[in-house]
Amino acid sequence: MGNGVSNLLEVISRIETYDREDSIFAKKPWTEESSCVVLAELESGGVPLIAQELGLAYFLEVDIVARFKEDVQSGKVAGTWDVSAICQRIIYLAIYDA
Repeated sequence: MGNGVSNLLEVISRIETYDREDSIFAKKPWTEESSCVVLAELESGGVPLIAQELGLAYFLEVDIVARFKEDVQSGKVAGTWDVSAICQRIIYLAIYDA
């Protein structure tokens, strides 16, 4: 899907297809259905213009999301996880730990 608008659940479900150097920008309040795009961050660290025009805020780096998902899938994170549960935990991390 490239840099097209998607939602957090879809992006997280296929996070491994994105460049780990990119970041996710999503519409608040963050939910599984929040509109989002995956873009390269600006060198200045700001929100890219296209994300600003869509009313999106910085969410997390693709690498952070990919590493968490890999940890879940490898069993390093205990519990039973489906994509929705992974998405909910990543939203929690973006809100409270980022």
